Amino acid sequence: MQFILFCRVIDRFGDAAVAWRLGRQLIAAGQRCTLLIDHLPTLQQLCPELDPQKPELGEIQLILWSDDLRPADLPHAQVWIECFGCGWGIFASHTPPDTKPPLRYNLEYLGTEPWVDHCHGLASPDPRTGITTTFWIPGFSSRSGGLLRENPPNLSDSRDLLTTLLHGPISPDACTVSLFCYQQAPLHGLAKALMVQSLQQETHLLIFPGEPAQAWSQLPLPASGLQVHHLPWLSHTDYDRLLHCCSLNIVRGEDSFVRAHWAGRPLLWHAYPQDDFAQLDKVSGWLAQRPVSQAFHNWHLRFNQGSADQSDALSALNALPEEHEALLDFRHTLLCLPSLMEQLLEHIQQQSPF
Repeated sequence: MQFILFCRVIDRFGDAAVAWRLGRQLIAAGQRCTLLIDHLPTLQQLCPELDPQKPELGEIQLILWSDDLRPADLPHAQVWIECFGCGWGIFASHTPPDTKPPLRYNLEYLGTEPWVDHCHGLASPDPRTGITTTFWIPGFSSRSGGLLRENPPNLSDSRDLLTTLLHGPISPDACTVSLFCYQQAPLHGLAKALMVQSLQQETHLLIFPGEPAQAWSQLPLPASGLQVHHLPWLSHTDYDRLLHCCSLNIVRGEDSFVRAHWAGRPLLWHAYPQDDFAQLDKVSGWLAQRPVSQAFHNWHLRFNQGSADQSDALSALNALPEEHEALLDFRHTLLCLPSLMEQLLEHIQQQSPF
């Protein structure tokens, strides 16, 4: 089958990351895929091998989604996927002439709340065109649309990557924390806790560029034994490897959040901040679906409220072994469920075998 993914880059890396991962997994499953994306430089940061002058990334055909793009410029496809309600634009009412119209899906943002189980897979006809779109909601439950997941990658050399990024070897017993958060993250308590941790154990904080680095730079911190490393942007392959070898991964949004589960290491999720702390419903919904240590449960809620302090972070750091076991149990449960791509292909075959 031929798929077309429609993607507009709104949340910097997240939208492009999910679209690219889905496209890559479809190709691995023997499908053909075209990605329409409106900002190639974002995709290139995730995939340095991308040549903007060439219309493909691996086996994925790339089309720049510009204002002058017309329906006739698209290849014939059996399935169209609108990523994150980005809008079909002039393609909304288009049906290829003399061919069976493509099945249309709206790939929604990750859902963790109970309503996801009741809304995933619902079909909605457009009253103007009569064209039906099926809403596909990724999630952690067996009744959701599942999670993007590849076959386990070869991460055996992850420690070598860590040594390269930190410009030298580190102790196998060191505490390593990766930080990828939003500007609003309450980092002062975390910083103090890591300084205390560094008195007892070699401790490294790995900070990604952009908002995490800006948020950290605003902290008035005394000198300490904490070793802080400002990382460059990593390819997605290297990011996955880094998550695999850290003691704790602080992640944000959606794509890095899901990747942290597959890494199997303790994680702290900084959900996208919303008015009136609406993101707490997402965080609470996720925590309710998984085993979690009490220290990490409390830290998640207070961190996403912006009120986490040193005692919250210290309690979580002390609970890392317990949380590691809990996360591994949850990962095992998730690995027993079909992936998003597997569920999607099964649904397509049920709707209209090609």
